[in-house]
Amino acid sequence: MSYSKGSRVAVHSGNTLVGHFIGTGDDRADMEECARVLREAGLEQPKPSIAQCIRDQARAFANVATDLAMKIMELRGQSRDCVAPFLVNAAFALELFLKSLAQQHGKEMRGHSLLKLFDELPTAARDSIDKAFAGAPDFLAGFDESSDLRGLFVNLDDAFVAWRYAYEGQAEGRFFGAKAALLLLAVLDEATAPKT
Repeated sequence: MSYSKGSRVAVHSGNTLVGHFIGTGDDRADMEECARVLREAGLEQPKPSIAQCIRDQARAFANVATDLAMKIMELRGQSRDCVAPFLVNAAFALELFLKSLAQQHGKEMRGHSLLKLFDELPTAARDSIDKAFAGAPDFLAGFDESSDLRGLFVNLDDAFVAWRYAYEGQAEGRFFGAKAALLLLAVLDEATAPKT
C-alpha cells in the first residue's frame, strides 16, 4: 500500500470517491487514515460479533477436515496419516460451532467435550440444530439411518482430546465416525449461519 509522505491519497468505495488523506509513508498509519476516512463517510464495516468470529474459525477448521476426508476417500486404505488430522480438525470445528451457537444465544461455554457443550446449549440453540438436522442432505443424513442427534455427539464426544496426541494411544481401539463428523459439520454450519 505504501504512500509517500505528504502525498494526497484518494479513498474510493467501489467507483465512488469518498475522501482524501495525506500519506504518512507508514503503511499502518496510512491504513488507519483510510479507515478514518471510510468511518467518517459512514462506510466502515462493523466489527463482526464474537459469535461470528468463532463461526468463521470453525468453518476454517471444517474446510480442512472436509479436504482431508476427500483425501482419505481417494487413498482408500492407505490414508492412515490423514485420520488423526481429520478427526482433530473435525472435532475442533464442531466444538467451535457449538460455542458460536451458544454465543449467539448469549451463553459462553468452555471445554472440549462435544456432548457436554451440546447438552448445555440454550433451548433456542438446540432448536436451530434440530431444524438443520431435519433438513440435512440425504447423502449425509442417511448414512446410518440414525435420527439420534445426541448419539452422534456421544460418539464424537472426546475425539479432539483422544486424537490430537494419537501417538499416546488414547484413541486406540476406539471408533469415531467420520461420516457422523461430516454430517454434524454440515448441520452445525447451517445452524450457526447468520439469519437474514
